[in-house]
Amino acid sequence: LNTAVNSALTHNSNAVTTTNSTITRAMLGLSGSVAGDDPERDSLIQWLRGADIHGADPAAPRYQMADPLHGRPATVIYGGTAASPDLDDGVVYSVTNTGYLSAIVTSDGTELWSFIPQELLAQTEALQSTEPTFDKSYGLDGDVKVFRHDVNGNGVIEPTDGDKVYLFFGMGRGGSNLYALDVSDKDA
Repeated sequence: LNTAVNSALTHNSNAVTTTNSTITRAMLGLSGSVAGDDPERDSLIQWLRGADIHGADPAAPRYQMADPLHGRPATVIYGGTAASPDLDDGVVYSVTNTGYLSAIVTSDGTELWSFIPQELLAQTEALQSTEPTFDKSYGLDGDVKVFRHDVNGNGVIEPTDGDKVYLFFGMGRGGSNLYALDVSDKDA
């Protein structure tokens, strides 16, 4: 969110959390302003983070993934060797129409992290609504492409050796932006 302060997406200034004051009501598609605590803003941020804000327990996880329409996810195997890749050390990268790029562990299906472009945060209010709609919302839409540079050709992604992995994806019907992320370290 605040790449002028720090371009590392894992930096606190870029985190989608209720304590990040750089995330404004306007960014989330909310109108007006609120002095002090803002439960509506905080609720939307919790929804973005996967909370079931409309359920019996609003703090419970919302086990739901939006549609990855018009594209294929990409898989990156980080460990093992060229002859014997460690399939348990892989990540599936997938984009969805809610605007997320999700990093999902291949061995157990857990989510490592998600990235949502700031431009798509304004859809949050409409996306979390429980009101029926006939309009299709598009966020990130299309294939995720991977560029791998394995310096020593050993089949293992080792950032300390200079190996690089870049993801390329776009908004498709959701807009005209294209994105590139360095995921050489799958946790960053």
